[in-house]
Amino acid sequence: MSPCQSAMVLTPGSSTFVGSTVDAGNAFQFPDVNACQGSNGQAAGDRVFAVAVGTNQRLVATLTNGTDGGDTDWDSTFNLVAGLSNCGAAVGDGGTRLVCAAGVDDPEPQQLVFMNTGSATTAYLIVDGYASGAGPFGLDVSVGTPPSSDRCESPAPLVLNAPVTVSLAPLANDYLPSATTANSCRLTEGRDYVATVTVANNQRLTVTSVPGAGVDTTISLLAGGATCGVSPCLSAGDTFGVGGTDIATYDNRTGAPQSLLVIVDSNSVVGSAASFTLTASTTALFPLLNGGETCAAPTALANGTVTGSLSGFANDFAFPDTNLCLGKQPSGPDSVYSVSVPAGLRLVATLAPTFDAHLNAVLAPASNCGVLQADGGTALRDPLVSHEQV
Repeated sequence: MSPCQSAMVLTPGSSTFVGSTVDAGNAFQFPDVNACQGSNGQAAGDRVFAVAVGTNQRLVATLTNGTDGGDTDWDSTFNLVAGLSNCGAAVGDGGTRLVCAAGVDDPEPQQLVFMNTGSATTAYLIVDGYASGAGPFGLDVSVGTPPSSDRCESPAPLVLNAPVTVSLAPLANDYLPSATTANSCRLTEGRDYVATVTVANNQRLTVTSVPGAGVDTTISLLAGGATCGVSPCLSAGDTFGVGGTDIATYDNRTGAPQSLLVIVDSNSVVGSAASFTLTASTTALFPLLNGGETCAAPTALANGTVTGSLSGFANDFAFPDTNLCLGKQPSGPDSVYSVSVPAGLRLVATLAPTFDAHLNAVLAPASNCGVLQADGGTALRDPLVSHEQV
């Protein structure tokens, strides 16, 4: 028999339930597996509560270790199990077959969020002690339809160049930091906000978050239609500090407008007033124009600024610092551009790399670039000027 079968039923939206794990039985003794936050021991007692959650309804459960709404002197863990079949069995190991929908240990107060996209079910809330921890607690639960901007299924529209100040008060902590490292996102343990914005082709999107007093925000950008908390992020921004302005950018060179999801996460927990101001803007990207592979087949440049990349290019030139050339041995990939300079005019070429690079200018014909061979053409000669970006 599962200990969840004897769970106390809670009514969502009612007053705070006040209880204690002191002298409670120890029915659960599971490790940190199956999305659960383990209890790290067999001495702590636990309490189980049941809450009905309908289809497309969200449960938000908040645990405070103490009747005063704050942390006290005992360490709790808080887990949520969806459906009786996932609640394990009361066996000698404490029910290691437990499968949690969510689990949390820190920070205080502890909050669990469960979005039910399936059939109506019962969610079981397990209040346990870490190691031998035990003591009083307060438990609040609410069930309802999430507000717009709370989840990626219903993002708020974000208008370009129109700053919006967002209150985190009605929102929940839907997206957890477990997806941060693997998916290039920046998600945290606090409440989060979701918006959507469209980026025209050949435009750079810049999203800026200016947090209010005491708030630390992060920004994660995902493709429209992505599964938030699971899908990889396109870009992210985080200053890693309270009050710091966060910025995330995305360059759209796909050939078509792109709709993105914007997640602003925070350190804000239930019971704290928190807000931030969010702004999105776009600027035109410089034309993308990669160079040629060799001096015999360069890419022609005109006056103006272009963006290029060495991705996919070979290491054709690996010359030393000879014949007025600035070389590095060994060097990385390279590409070649050509510029027509009329008589009496001066050429100024400026390179702004995002890596350690150098620039050489060679007077035509292409044979002055040397012979393409194993050493990359050590016969490079007649350079006009060289420059290095350190």
